[in-house]
Amino acid sequence: MVYLKSIVLGDAAVGKTSLIKRFAEGRFEKSYKATIGADVYITNYFIPPDIQSKIAIWDLAGQQQFKYLIQTMDGYFHKARIVLLVYDITRAYTFNSIPEWYALAINKGLNPNEVIFILVENKVDLEDYREVPPDAGDELVKKLNLHGFVKTSALTGYNVEVAFKEAVTKLVKLLIERIKKRH
Repeated sequence: MVYLKSIVLGDAAVGKTSLIKRFAEGRFEKSYKATIGADVYITNYFIPPDIQSKIAIWDLAGQQQFKYLIQTMDGYFHKARIVLLVYDITRAYTFNSIPEWYALAINKGLNPNEVIFILVENKVDLEDYREVPPDAGDELVKKLNLHGFVKTSALTGYNVEVAFKEAVTKLVKLLIERIKKRH
């Protein structure tokens, strides 16, 4: 059994908890409840060809009043191997704050050579209300040198598993490369 810790970062109400619940529990809750500090979800995940894993997904609060708490608590970031940076296509400021969330993770000691960073564009089911240009995510991935980009909808479930699967797959490849370099 492989144990993986992932954290999900982004502003309030971008859909972090909804993405996690859709992935870990297969459900979507329409009511919004702000995360206070952090919540942790544990799910079993099969990594092909034959690896059983347990993923602890840390859902960190995005509200301004909790950012200080998150910034002071190193334990939230300790041993994280995957970071999903989430923004909402209907609110441009959530996209604009992604570099700040990325910098926070880096400042907490998460090394992009050892940790997989995936940019997640959420709420693509609300395309008619889009404020973030469709190509902005790809550009930000290049600018920050992130490991991937996935467009999702927690409401419909579109690409939610893909986001986590891409992160886990890239992490496994990274770990295999590191092992090969040692030998």
